[in-house]
Parts: sequence; C-alpha cells; structure tokens
Amino acid sequence: MTRISRIIAAFAVALSIGALSPEASAAVVNGCAVSSVQADQSANSAPRLTIVCSGSTYIANAGGPFQGGSCSAVSADLTKIWQSLATSAFLAGKHLNIAYNPANSSCNFNLISFLTIVN
Repeated sequence: MTRISRIIAAFAVALSIGALSPEASAAVVNGCAVSSVQADQSANSAPRLTIVCSGSTYIANAGGPFQGGSCSAVSADLTKIWQSLATSAFLAGKHLNIAYNPANSSCNFNLISFLTIVN
C-alpha cells in the first residue's frame, strides 16, 4: 500500500468514526427527495445544517450552544460534508437516505446521524 493510500484509508476511518452519533439512531427515512438545504447560525446558537426532505426537517448541530433543547453535536467538518452531499443530491435530482434521532423532550429537532445519496 502506498503512503497516499494509507493516508486516504486513515482519513476514511477517521471520518467514519466521526460520523457516529453519541446517541443510537432511532429512525431511518429512505429515498426522500431534497427540497431545501440551508446552513445558518442564529444569535447565541451554534452553526447548523437544515435539510428538508420529503416534507420533513432534519438538523445537524455543529457544536456549541444550540437552541431547541439539549441537542447533541457533530463536528463542523462532518456538517460540511453532509451539506455537500445534500446539495449534490438536490442539484442532481437524487434522493437521500437519512438516519436520525427523532425530536424528543430534550431536543426539539430530528438530528441527523448519517446520510447517503441513492438513485
């Protein structure tokens, strides 16, 4: 294995470990159509990614204080990757599979655990 191959493999492993949510994924939506991808940061809140897919809203919190309860966070880098995947799916007319932790009493949002682009 070349040095570059090892670096790429190590990076892929690091990303997959970073993609694991601290909470177990409780739900999956398969083949949803992306209608909106938004990144924002409101006052006193961490940056977040919002994806609207087949009429439902899913959020990724990029760390720090977050409005809407005690929502767990993912890294800013992972949030950027998910934003790129969702935008690519939107522009290409592809669908997404999204695993998420449903909104509950401690967090008012459907928190993304992972997502993939599908045909």
